[in-house]
Amino acid sequence: MTDLRDYIPQDVEFELPKKNPYPTVLFEGADSLEEIERVLADKFTVLNANISTTRKLDAYEKRTIRENYSELIENDKIECEQSLAKIEAEAKNAVKDAKERLQSVNTQISDLVQQVKGGVKSIELPDSTTYRIAIDNHYLYYTWLNGKFLLAKTELIPEWDRRELFNMQERNQRAFQDVFGIDLQPEEVAEGQEPEQESIYREAEELANEIE
Repeated sequence: MTDLRDYIPQDVEFELPKKNPYPTVLFEGADSLEEIERVLADKFTVLNANISTTRKLDAYEKRTIRENYSELIENDKIECEQSLAKIEAEAKNAVKDAKERLQSVNTQISDLVQQVKGGVKSIELPDSTTYRIAIDNHYLYYTWLNGKFLLAKTELIPEWDRRELFNMQERNQRAFQDVFGIDLQPEEVAEGQEPEQESIYREAEELANEIE
């Protein structure tokens, strides 16, 4: 761009009121400021002044300024717009990533809080050290952990599976009696009633039949 900061037109025209009643030029034809200052000192009472004012642009200035802003539009403006678009896209992605990370952290916090409140934790036990024993109309799951064979879970055997497992349950019952001295008889249910878990299994089966 062309720098016009120090440019002064040959014919300077200051911005004055439209109905200016005062002469725009004094001492026309004077050869120097010194000549004018002698007259001012001799005939007038004046003081030096430091002011800010405006002047009109000449044709060269207008043309040069148009060229300058055209150059800015064609080069710098387009470059800035492209740079801004890139930054905005990167910022949008950064905000999205930050929100996803925050959501992930919040989810982890919530899970941990619920885990503490519940006081339990879900774990996977390998089948190589975990065994299911059918007895007392229940599946008992024992696992070898930290040097002990621990009961890890119990499940009520669905009624429709009990007949097939009758002999297995009897055998396991005798084994509990012989090995541990524990007599586990199948739970007795009053006539017309059924264990709570079995009732749940039965309701689920009936619902499945209705859907079919």
